[in-house]
Amino acid sequence: MDGITQKTYDAYLEKKGLPQQDVFLIASAERDEIYRMEFWNAVKGDTLRPGEDLCVFDLAVNSGPHRALQIWNQAGASRAGLSDVVKQVCALRLSFLQELRTWQYFGAGWSKRVSACRAAASKMATPTSPQATAPATAAAGAILMILAAVIHFLQSGPHGPVLALVITGLILLVLCLFLSKPGAAAVPPALVLNPAEKLKDLLAQRDAINAQIVEFETELKSSIEEMTGLLGKIHSQGEINS
Repeated sequence: MDGITQKTYDAYLEKKGLPQQDVFLIASAERDEIYRMEFWNAVKGDTLRPGEDLCVFDLAVNSGPHRALQIWNQAGASRAGLSDVVKQVCALRLSFLQELRTWQYFGAGWSKRVSACRAAASKMATPTSPQATAPATAAAGAILMILAAVIHFLQSGPHGPVLALVITGLILLVLCLFLSKPGAAAVPPALVLNPAEKLKDLLAQRDAINAQIVEFETELKSSIEEMTGLLGKIHSQGEINS
């Protein structure tokens, strides 16, 4: 049931001091705890890289932790490149399954499972480029350059400081609205095989979003500080001219 055999479930219930029952009656919380304790922790999933952890974990659920670690080491383990490990683990896993006598009965399903695992792991293993932050940074720099040129031009006029202050405020408003606009960065779909993996993927997305927010806040704070310095110079220049 979801990769949990009756023997594994019996051992779990005995350890918990609970009465034995059919594995098809297993609760989702019990299943997830078995996933973590008997498979994820057994292959030290927390120490594996993104994508690599999914490959080894899914292999452990399907063929046992010992077999998963054996294939992982054959694939190069942490010594090899991440994408290479993902491809090798899946290739060696499929080769192992094809040698089993039950391949003629379950081969189609196993092939589909390994293919789906490889596709999901490859996406997890591919680093995402900061596509949303680069345009925002470039636009902010261009606006600051235009603002500095306008202020320099207006300083020579009788109403220069006032006009410069108004224009500065308007440009800062536009800049804030631009930086606060939600980006269209694509988020890889959560191609996971169980609730524990789905939770891990969502937490990773949350951390990435929080990091992006901090980066935007830092850029905006820097821009405001620069504008404040320019306004201070304008004010001082006005006092000197008066």
